[in-house]
Amino acid sequence: MTQTLPDDNPPDQKDTPDSFRERLMASIAEDASFLRPRLFSIYGVDHQGAPYLGWGMQLCDDDAFYYLPGARVTWTSKTAEQVHEKLNLAGEARLVWLDE
Repeated sequence: MTQTLPDDNPPDQKDTPDSFRERLMASIAEDASFLRPRLFSIYGVDHQGAPYLGWGMQLCDDDAFYYLPGARVTWTSKTAEQVHEKLNLAGEARLVWLDE
């Protein structure tokens, strides 16, 4: 995470610790909304006919996390599409964006 100071203004002599902290917290709150992860699901059937269903998050800085609860497996990758491609090698997989 890249942390920036509110309005790119560092604290100065006029700032009290509380006023600077409030400006910083407001800036972080904006980042939390703007940089929020995208949610996705990948489901399918493997080559042996076993169904699976998992969920993940795609972060804005090229990190994706995918959890497959039935197998208790967590994968990390650069993108949700890369996780999908890997799972597609083991059968038929479908990627669905949940926040669209």
